[in-house]
Amino acid sequence: MTSSVVASLIRGILVPAAVALAFSLGRRHLPTASEPFSDDVDDEMSSKQWLVAPGMVVVGAISGYVCHLLLSWLNHSVVAMRGYAFITLYPEQAIWWILPFFGAIAFSWELTLMLWKMFDRQTAAKYAKWSDQKAGFGATRLLRLMGFWVVLPIAILTVLALPLGTSFNEDGMFIGRYGSLQPRHYKYADVKMITIVRGIRLPNGSFQHDPAIVLDFKDDARWSSADNRGTQPSIDGALLQFLRGKTGLTPQTIDAFPFGR
Repeated sequence: MTSSVVASLIRGILVPAAVALAFSLGRRHLPTASEPFSDDVDDEMSSKQWLVAPGMVVVGAISGYVCHLLLSWLNHSVVAMRGYAFITLYPEQAIWWILPFFGAIAFSWELTLMLWKMFDRQTAAKYAKWSDQKAGFGATRLLRLMGFWVVLPIAILTVLALPLGTSFNEDGMFIGRYGSLQPRHYKYADVKMITIVRGIRLPNGSFQHDPAIVLDFKDDARWSSADNRGTQPSIDGALLQFLRGKTGLTPQTIDAFPFGR
């Protein structure tokens, strides 16, 4: 299944289904006890609704982007702790968008209210109560629960990915591992084979173009330049030349490893 198909599935099915489920559970378990507002207040709050919704989008987009930049910077900083490197390969940037995406969904409403309260606390508080009444449940409470049960686990899993990345220095390479600040270290003399792989063989037998440089070590471990990265259009010529010079090995080229290897 391609990434575009997955994205379409998320937009077209999963997100609407999640929203419908959240509203259903919220109305059942988090009912609001607010008294109905007068027609004048209702008209006043309705007129502000068209400003709040775009505001939430802007707040969510900005906070999500800042969170993405922070995670990417932390990843680079953790990898840089290994010392100077001639070449460094970082994981695919898409993994640093998962937490910001769900964080924006869970917290953009409350962040927008917090900013609003800095200028007009009374109206913002009234709008929050009015919005809960219109939705039929306590939206703020529901989003806080989502933050605890959904965003927090994602945050923990994302933090554990910060050490990912491979750096090549003068004497060897450091391979970052998920959940460990201690990278796996190999000297170039530990490399027994360099293979240029044109792609991967899928379970159904079809071929997918995804070129990579694969290193086999003397302890039977294997490393691929495609690990934790998105599909690359071509082989990194600079990296290949660097590895040839450091290992003294001549690469072999194959279409793909047998599935499962």
